Amino acid sequence: MDRTIYRLSRSATRQITTIYELRLIADASHLFEEPGKLDEVAQAAAAWFLQHLAAPETEIPLTQP
Repeated sequence: MDRTIYRLSRSATRQITTIYELRLIADASHLFEEPGKLDEVAQAAAAWFLQHLAAPETEIPLTQP
């Protein structure tokens, strides 16, 4: 783990005023150059977006049929 990047990331989270998740990717450098690590980041980000930003099923359509 890159402790400097971790400390900077933790410091940045103190300024976030909404839901967030700081996740550590095991055995990854801060640039995610290791095989498969950037894919792990992408999958975690996609899951977060789907959980927190997905439109509710009861959303009113923008256009009328």
